[in-house]
Amino acid sequence: MSKSSFDKYASTAVRGGLSEALQVKKKHNKKSKPLDLQQRQEYHGGATFWTPRKVREARYRETVRQQDKEQGQLRKAETKELQQAARLYKQKIVEERRVAWEAAKMAKQQEKADKAAGQAAQKAACNAKKALQLSQKGKRKASGLPPSGNKRCRRGAAASAPAEASEPALAVPMRITRHGSPINLPKKYE
Repeated sequence: MSKSSFDKYASTAVRGGLSEALQVKKKHNKKSKPLDLQQRQEYHGGATFWTPRKVREARYRETVRQQDKEQGQLRKAETKELQQAARLYKQKIVEERRVAWEAAKMAKQQEKADKAAGQAAQKAACNAKKALQLSQKGKRKASGLPPSGNKRCRRGAAASAPAEASEPALAVPMRITRHGSPINLPKKYE
């Protein structure tokens, strides 16, 4: 045999041996589980022979158990996805509320600024109007009408005035308090 043919043979043998070894290893990885062959209560040990029907029932129970397990895992995964979706929805709602709150806050601030600007403009217009009125009023007040007001009559001024001869003098003048209310004397002192 030549060296090149030997290398070819060796490489195929090695590859074939590796694949066989992997297959054997995969077979070893399969863990066997004992079937749930339900025994009767009166079992006291010793060898037991199982009928094909009992073995078939045990395998059926095992497949049902596996399906239940897979369904439980699927339910858990769905629940997890629903919780994640609910969490995302809640975050979205919170974010929308925050954005709406900030928009309302900005609108309120804008409204407040507009109101303050309006009040400032109104105050400036009022001040300008007053300044215009003062400039048009002039310095002299003599030409204007005298103010009309109800002034109180003081007793001192009335007493200093001379009494008219045509009117008879009253016996007792009406007494008035400092605040202007009349004083009523009791009957026995009149």
